[in-house]
Amino acid sequence: MLLKNCRYIITQNENRDILENKDIRLAETIEEIGDITPRSGEQVIDCKGLIAMPGLINSHTHAAMYVMRGFSEDMPLFDWLNRNWKVEDKYDYNIEYNSSKMAFQEMVSTGTTACLDMWDPDGVIEAARDVGIRLKAGYVVINDKLEEDKVKDLISKAELPVIQPHAVYTVSEEYLVKSKELADRYKVDLHIHASETREEVFECKKKTGKLPVEYLDSIGFLDKNVILAHLGWVANWEIELIKQRGAKVVHCPASNMKLATGGFFPYKEFKDREIVVGLGTDGPVSNNSLDMFREMRMMALKQKDQYWDPSIKAQDVLDTATVNGAKIIGIKAGRISQGYLADIVLLKPNIHMLPLYKNNLISNLVYSATGDAVVKTIINGRIVYDGHTDYSPLDNIKDFISLLKNFK
Repeated sequence: MLLKNCRYIITQNENRDILENKDIRLAETIEEIGDITPRSGEQVIDCKGLIAMPGLINSHTHAAMYVMRGFSEDMPLFDWLNRNWKVEDKYDYNIEYNSSKMAFQEMVSTGTTACLDMWDPDGVIEAARDVGIRLKAGYVVINDKLEEDKVKDLISKAELPVIQPHAVYTVSEEYLVKSKELADRYKVDLHIHASETREEVFECKKKTGKLPVEYLDSIGFLDKNVILAHLGWVANWEIELIKQRGAKVVHCPASNMKLATGGFFPYKEFKDREIVVGLGTDGPVSNNSLDMFREMRMMALKQKDQYWDPSIKAQDVLDTATVNGAKIIGIKAGRISQGYLADIVLLKPNIHMLPLYKNNLISNLVYSATGDAVVKTIINGRIVYDGHTDYSPLDNIKDFISLLKNFK
């Protein structure tokens, strides 16, 4: 495939070069960038006026909750969780698959090409394959339920496997340690919610004498294969522990604001210590959008406001959603460079992004663009979104939607 005459190419390479009026040749990986003559029989896409950029990477989400969007509103986290869990118990494969399929379609239609999803993933994995999105997923450990055979089965099924203990308040020390042992044995990552609320932090301190990240480190859990989501209530000395152990972190600004979890994700402290920071939407019930362009804007504004410092750059935020996301997911992506995965998004600048020129391109993407500007999403060299969305999965779960509508 040849992307011809791209108005701009946001490479996200080491120099963060932006190319003008150049072409991209790709198969499953990016083969060539420059002035390229089409080959005989080659598929050529005219990209005149379009922006080519690396696909965005959603580093923390819950796709299967798509069908519950708007179900639990305007309540604190633990009330919100308890309400959701009452209906999540009624999920089956059909609901997981169809709800996740709609979520993944929303993601690819708004420029996301890969995600890290926390949900028991049989239906989720199948939905991701059918949509074409890259998925990091695996067994969720909660309420001390851990079946090693199921863990092994999901590791074999998942393209990018992970083990996912839910949080320190839903998983005992014994099962956190077991999760870590299994992750090390099978050489996969661990993904956990951490220090999301003040209540979580206080309860962990009361129970263990330590703050959540400090506690995870004390039991041998915190390590280079660990991905920590949220961290709005992380302490300075815990940031040092994260640095020392080589763990990665994920910011979910919209969800944290919507659930009023308070606290502050200390992006500058993480960046100064060269800790990998990714960006996530969280789920469709706590955001309620899966649009990573909107999430980038949220992050930029929240960080500037809470630090009283406007110097946090749009480029920093774009990095969290591309090159850093690729490190968290564990793929060679996030850049338009030779040899990188051919995960590319094509944008048509709309009225919200004008005037547009090279020097304001990144800021306009972060502060002004939304996923509505996406005209094509390419994953692994294949077009997975071209302006069409299949809404039939919602027809397959009408009974569950009726349950939600009538839930008291």
